[in-house]
Amino acid sequence: MVRYLSECVFRADLSLLAEVRRAGEGIAARCPRIDVLIDNAGLHAFSHRVTSEGYAEMTAVNYLAPWVLTDALRDRLTAPASASAPARIVTVASRASLRPTPSTRRWT
Repeated sequence: MVRYLSECVFRADLSLLAEVRRAGEGIAARCPRIDVLIDNAGLHAFSHRVTSEGYAEMTAVNYLAPWVLTDALRDRLTAPASASAPARIVTVASRASLRPTPSTRRWT
């Protein structure tokens, strides 16, 4: 049986790691096995902001949230597959957080 996660929606403020963990636990409760996890969230803040949990907002969203979500789903990602293919985790990053230096006119 194939079930798609599009059957349900999980919402979380990705800057708050407790919400990310809660969403991950909710996904794990609904899905006995996850074959592919794509972490694709990013934030480029032009000013330094700190979350209520004490993390730099950009660090929380871009680095910590994907790790917390993946960790919350670890058992589902490593569950035995009916097929021989193991689960895949894809983490997407953006170069938007890189600021060009005065010596560069454009990003390459």
